[in-house]
Amino acid sequence: MTAHDGYIRAFRERAAREREAILESRRRAGEAAERAVRAVIEEFHPARVLLIGSLPRGTFRPGSDIDLAVEGLSAGQCEAAERSAREAAGLPVDVRRLESMDPGWRAHHLRFAGSCMSAADPQAPLVAQLRDELRLAREALARLATEGAAEAGRHGEQAPSTVTVHGCGAIVHAFYTALERFLQAAARDFNSEPPQGPDWHRRLLIAASSERPGRRPPILAPETAAALDRYLRFRHLFRNLYVFDLDWSELLPLLRRLPEVHSLVDRDLARFDGFLAALTTPPD
Repeated sequence: MTAHDGYIRAFRERAAREREAILESRRRAGEAAERAVRAVIEEFHPARVLLIGSLPRGTFRPGSDIDLAVEGLSAGQCEAAERSAREAAGLPVDVRRLESMDPGWRAHHLRFAGSCMSAADPQAPLVAQLRDELRLAREALARLATEGAAEAGRHGEQAPSTVTVHGCGAIVHAFYTALERFLQAAARDFNSEPPQGPDWHRRLLIAASSERPGRRPPILAPETAAALDRYLRFRHLFRNLYVFDLDWSELLPLLRRLPEVHSLVDRDLARFDGFLAALTTPPD
């Protein structure tokens, strides 16, 4: 027995009660969100409805609002949809237009959106969300490849300052990370959880270059995955080395080859985007 045992016991008991209350509030909110989405679809027929905010992120607490994002509605329709959603849910609901969101927030909400519904095809919103993520990834990859090539042309064989080396390393790191985030999203949406364990980054790259029979074709060609392997290895080094340990002689070739590798990656992603578009194309 210690002087703190009573406090510890009381804290644990209170935490258990609060945990049960939170779980129950999330269950009720999930049911309310389904009613709200159904009401918006039936009355306003938006192109998409996304559940965003704290509920899909797992941070919903008693008293939190339910957040929805809609696409294809005017500002006036969005306000009316919010009133209908609140009435159907019986809980506070905020409805926002996806088109009017800041691009950064739009990307954030698309990344964490928990559920999507559509009046027409239940699969269409899921595919549209993944295509949005793909478009954002392609834009980021193109910009990073351009900036990386510019830095490679600006600096010669002699190592620049430590700050410059680190900045160039961050470009290469960000390039691979932007692609990897999309590969994770694709694995999630095709019912294939991203690999776990210490080597999950490499296994995710290998999986992306492999077909999933009955689900999807390869996302990346084998030669693209092989070219990306050096960038994956550098990503690991960048995260684990001290700033002044980065080797410019190893980084410079990666910067110089970035446009070529980007060309391979973008070719494969464009092909995969065509596959996604075909998923929701009505049959002849």
